[in-house]
Amino acid sequence: MKRRWLVIALLLMSTSPGLGKWKPGRTMGNRRWEHSQGNQQPAGPHSYRVHTLNRQVDRSRLWNHARELLGMEVARNGEFGSEQERNAAWRFYLHCGLKSFLFMDGKALYLRIPKSGNDRTRCNLASAPGKGWVVDCPSKQAAKMYMQNGTSVFTVVREPLSRFVSGYTEVEYRTSENVQVQKKFDQPIGSKERIKEYLMHLLQGDTYIEVFHTFSQSWIGVPFARIHAYKLEDNNVGWKSLMTDLGISPDLEYSFRCGGHMSSLDPLRTTAAAKAALRHDPNVTKALCTLLLPDFLNFHYQMPPICSSDKQIDSIIHTLWT
Repeated sequence: MKRRWLVIALLLMSTSPGLGKWKPGRTMGNRRWEHSQGNQQPAGPHSYRVHTLNRQVDRSRLWNHARELLGMEVARNGEFGSEQERNAAWRFYLHCGLKSFLFMDGKALYLRIPKSGNDRTRCNLASAPGKGWVVDCPSKQAAKMYMQNGTSVFTVVREPLSRFVSGYTEVEYRTSENVQVQKKFDQPIGSKERIKEYLMHLLQGDTYIEVFHTFSQSWIGVPFARIHAYKLEDNNVGWKSLMTDLGISPDLEYSFRCGGHMSSLDPLRTTAAAKAALRHDPNVTKALCTLLLPDFLNFHYQMPPICSSDKQIDSIIHTLWT
């Protein structure tokens, strides 16, 4: 039995890059997460039904619990404390951060999600047959048109906490020389206390920090109720299977040497510091798990035990999605 759990732990480490020291915890079931939106895209081994937080009351429930965990003031009536917060939450859960990529002469559409291997995926798709070009984020009407035309639609997702840390590092890297932004922070770049301060700015709706790199991945449920998704942690085997399922090309490999960002090298030590913060500050981890609940549940990722065993987080799931 011990050996069996050791194998499971090693597998979990391999699917959570950079945060692989988590131990097996309770997997949050998808049964209560099932949603009644129309599914025009057929189900399959890489197909996910995506629930979106369309109701303001649902967004405020997650937002306020995250604020509470970080010791921030919470509105008594359960609503947002300001219009600024309300807008920030809408962007976080429902806004498309990047334009999409239509390729193979328009036969396939890749919905780009920042910090989920976006540049690397675009680089790999460059070898796909036919022409490719950038298009606007699909609206519901455009999504219906793609489905009617038989366009293969997919995205690439990533383990939520690892992705958030990567997005946070990207934001820090891009704003590191912006004096006005740096004046807003008390903690220095590269300190483990900094990500908590960043989260507090995010939850206050402060617009002077760049946040779309850390937005929820579940915005794709706005145009598509069901989506084919490749998990970045599945390596080339999962990619080949997805390409086969979508009828694109099983010979189109996914190279991790293709594309990438300078921030991936962690030049400011922000990734290392953020990981240290998640290991040592349970409230920061729980606040992130709360904010990213849609991503964990929609794409069947397992939360770390400190989150999956938390009664308040479990209560939120039952209240909002039972």
